[in-house]
Amino acid sequence: ALADALADALADALAAGVTLSTPSRRTPARALAHPDASVGKVGLCYSDIMELHAGPSHHFERPARHAETVERFKRRGLEARCVSIEAREATDAELLLVHSQTHLESVRTTFDASSPLEVQGEGDIYWTKHTDRCARFAAGSATAAALAVASGAMHRAFAVVRPPGHHAECARAMGFCFFNNTVVAARAALAAHPGTIKRVLLVDWDVHHGNGIQDVTYEDDAIMYVSLHRRQEGFYPETGDAEEIGLGRGRGFNVNVPWPEKGLSDADYVAAFDLLIEPVATAFAPDLVIVAAGYDAAEGDPLGGMRVSDQGYALMTERLTKLADGKLVCALEGGYGLTATANAAAATLSAMLGFKTPPLGSRRRPRRSTVELLWKMCEGELAECWPVLRSPEHVEKLRDAARAARGATAKESSASGHEEPAGKES
Repeated sequence: ALADALADALADALAAGVTLSTPSRRTPARALAHPDASVGKVGLCYSDIMELHAGPSHHFERPARHAETVERFKRRGLEARCVSIEAREATDAELLLVHSQTHLESVRTTFDASSPLEVQGEGDIYWTKHTDRCARFAAGSATAAALAVASGAMHRAFAVVRPPGHHAECARAMGFCFFNNTVVAARAALAAHPGTIKRVLLVDWDVHHGNGIQDVTYEDDAIMYVSLHRRQEGFYPETGDAEEIGLGRGRGFNVNVPWPEKGLSDADYVAAFDLLIEPVATAFAPDLVIVAAGYDAAEGDPLGGMRVSDQGYALMTERLTKLADGKLVCALEGGYGLTATANAAAATLSAMLGFKTPPLGSRRRPRRSTVELLWKMCEGELAECWPVLRSPEHVEKLRDAARAARGATAKESSASGHEEPAGKES
């Protein structure tokens, strides 16, 4: 706890979260001190009402996740740079864009007010007298942020919401989640602005697969779902295989990047953006980007087992601002280390505001297993839907990544006759 406090104090002493890692000698710190002037208004939406849903004291999904993140934004001067968006409950009409009427009734009535127990339920879901209201606030606030950006009132927006949503299916609450916040937001934006918002890219970098998002968008070609998650036996929710690319008119619009191991870091995530996500997303040409912004892949999270740094989250955010004319919405999902989550969220908001982040150093390379996974995905069924993955330029990019992952120079790799991961042929 003392180490966390000292780290927080040091971070807060920096210039309002301006630098997210030590700049290289070729990137002077002063070059990072001012945000990009081309960024328009950035909205911020939160409410302590969402802290009323409180379970057992030991539970990972706790009110402090919201409170700590908001406090970090304030202490680093980020909130002062944003425009407030009023938090609100989602309407029935908005929730019914994703969920069944039966599910709405279930969330409203499951808590037994006649029971002496103030917290009810067990396992991955708990219920209190505030659950329905807080879940509606989470979905409604994410939607308010998305509508503000879709309408042009804001350029970007961050919604600090809880409970999270990406595990919630059409008619089922699970995995701490009751309503699918980001899909409600996406569908509401599509419905409210059919002339200008026709395609939404929904990126989920929570370490757990968003089975609920996949469930409700799997046959939808207006929403492209991209998830980066651990896919290992025994790791919740044990879904999200690479072969699951969508169905019917939604074929090709579901992109799972299933990490087969823990311990991956910035270089692996950036490689996924370079080699798969950006080419496909660019071809998709979204009108709006929404991020299911879970921070349990952050280094220090007690559940995730990954090592993504604040710099890594900022770099991924910067990549996404290059799409959809920069129209970007982030909504908090998971993240259960209070310090790690708050710092990573602050790094994300800093990037949304236009503060630049130094690139990864040349010595930070993805694991070979990462490149092999991405190569396999670029050769699979997904490439039938997105030919850019098989273009000569992209194949060469994959080869370069394979060389870097092996730690060999391009010249040495070419001379050896092994340019691709094991088992690949040119």
